[in-house]
Amino acid sequence: MSARNWFAERVDEADRLFAEAAGGAGADLARFPHPLVGPSGEAIAAAAAWLGPAMAERIVCIVSGTHGIEGHAGSPIQCAWFAERGARALPDGTAMLMVHLVNPWGCAWNRRENEDNVDVFRNLVYAERPSPTNLLYRAYEEGINPRAWEGPGRVAADRIWDEFVAEHGMEQVVATIRRGQSEFPKGITYHGKGPSWSWHLVDGIGRRFCRPGARVDVLDIHTGYGPHGDALVASCDPMGTNRDRTLGWFGDRMLELGVDPLIPEHPRGPYHLWESHVGEGRVLNAGLEYGTYDIGAEFELFRANCFIHTYGNPLDAFGLRTSAAYRELFYPKSPAWRDRVLEQGLDAIDVMMKP
Repeated sequence: MSARNWFAERVDEADRLFAEAAGGAGADLARFPHPLVGPSGEAIAAAAAWLGPAMAERIVCIVSGTHGIEGHAGSPIQCAWFAERGARALPDGTAMLMVHLVNPWGCAWNRRENEDNVDVFRNLVYAERPSPTNLLYRAYEEGINPRAWEGPGRVAADRIWDEFVAEHGMEQVVATIRRGQSEFPKGITYHGKGPSWSWHLVDGIGRRFCRPGARVDVLDIHTGYGPHGDALVASCDPMGTNRDRTLGWFGDRMLELGVDPLIPEHPRGPYHLWESHVGEGRVLNAGLEYGTYDIGAEFELFRANCFIHTYGNPLDAFGLRTSAAYRELFYPKSPAWRDRVLEQGLDAIDVMMKP
């Protein structure tokens, strides 16, 4: 199978390819069916695959699909690593844990969010430690999240949106929305109230695979920020040993969270959740980010994609057009883009195999 064939267009296809690649490498596979289905009624699921010694001192973990639709770029990297690297690429005392499509519903429905409109990345961070109230978001929420896409309701929402931009500037608008919030369940960048299905999935995988005392190095794959096709790496760790290790691996490709309002800094990373299983400071959490298009110029599309899943219909004509445009924003069709994603992803994992 050629490298490009690992790219799937549906979640059930990605699930099948991952199982095939993991099985071919001799990995132990666990599958976690989601209670809902995809847009064609297809079954959807997350999965985890373990390759290496059962009592490994170090676990390298590659994650796809924390932000739903972005999993379509992470999945082929995971498959290709099993097919082209596998056990022979593991240093002594090291195991590979692949977590496939953490948010399979979002991946199937062309959303970054989950079935409850929850941003899973932020839910993993804030489910147990809620973020402070986003006062600026609250003040302009009806403009950020239109209840209607046309007619008087849309006019009223756009009036509030325009006031928001005029009074605070687009950079502050972006920063406010991307920071997220826990008050408005139908709003963009909703953190949720309590653990989501994916939170329980991640916690359960950590409980099952991450033994106390092990060191876990996580690379969480995302798309949507940076130059088209280029891979950047962000550390979600506080200053200290784990951040220094990430800098040592990827210094020339490091991205500093919080400098750009599109990529806010959080008090910890989503997969620091596993510290409850292995011990404090024993989880390194880095993110691999691939550039697609200028998402800062696409906030109308963000509003539309949220609208069709909260107040509209994702399967009517407008919903399908919006969904297709949103999918392209985070999962470009370009073969050249996909080739670069695969090449750089495998290279990043190779780098992480260094102690």
